[in-house]
Amino acid sequence: MTIYHHRFGMIPLRSIFWGGGTPSVLTESAISTIAEAIHRYFKVPPGIEWTIEANPETLTAMRLARFVDAGVNRVSVGIQSARPSELALLGRAHTYSSMVPCLDLIRDAGIDNINLDLIYGLPGQTLDAVSESIEWVLSQGPTHLSTYALSIEPGTVYAKTGVSPVDDLLQLRMYREIRRRARLDGFRQYEVSAFGRPGYESVHNLTYWHYAPYIGLGPSASSFFNGMAYQQVSSLDRYVADPTPPVIRVPLALDSDTLATHFLIANLRRSEGLTYSKIRRELGRDHWGASAVSVVEMKRLGLLRRRNDRLQLTRRGVELMNSVLEGLL
Repeated sequence: MTIYHHRFGMIPLRSIFWGGGTPSVLTESAISTIAEAIHRYFKVPPGIEWTIEANPETLTAMRLARFVDAGVNRVSVGIQSARPSELALLGRAHTYSSMVPCLDLIRDAGIDNINLDLIYGLPGQTLDAVSESIEWVLSQGPTHLSTYALSIEPGTVYAKTGVSPVDDLLQLRMYREIRRRARLDGFRQYEVSAFGRPGYESVHNLTYWHYAPYIGLGPSASSFFNGMAYQQVSSLDRYVADPTPPVIRVPLALDSDTLATHFLIANLRRSEGLTYSKIRRELGRDHWGASAVSVVEMKRLGLLRRRNDRLQLTRRGVELMNSVLEGLL
């Protein structure tokens, strides 16, 4: 924080997302120390969206009070599933019975803006199990819902043991069921994996999908700032030894074609897509650069559509988002 402050002054913030781990395990004094530093080194307008990530088993009334004193007004809880067997599979420490008291604790602290995370596509998971979880999650009255299909990354425990997610067709049916139930409950899908009640779309999420500047602090944190996309070192020891962000250490900007491709991918995740006039305004050009041929092909395949000045994913494109991303990259 001090490095950014000394180089760029009081950078004005639009939102704060305190996550990338579990900040709810911090001590009360650590919460206050970090929050005070954020206010000292950045310009934090009153009432901006300030989210913390939390797991049900780590929240306490005292910690929440410190977070609220700092300015936190939104909590994202990693519920993941309403089924004990699935929580055990995911290695989650919380239980089904601990979730309701956790949500009550958050609301008692004066925070009503609550996001709940839900994972689907787990090994052996059924469509009925997903229906049960989404029904329970919606019954808890969240203002926002984030949904993620299980992804097996190389080097993880699942990859080493040969565990696989459900097949693609079942995963697609699960996604459709979640989307159907969320819409029936009054949520608007404003991004491929995000649903919000009217007025509760995440400002922080939309920063990414508008491809607006953002700063990430901490090991492995990603940023897009001052015309650069960069990532901090993953090693905690190396980060502590030298936390200087690449935007200062190696001031190399993205080339125009790479910037256009990243801009296109980010904006297409939003349900409304983006306009050609926006790319002309933001990038100073009226084409997609290296992605132009891919855009034409995606339209031919029925994954993208153009309506007047707007380019957006079709319903099929939303469901096959990974294929769209691969094609554009």
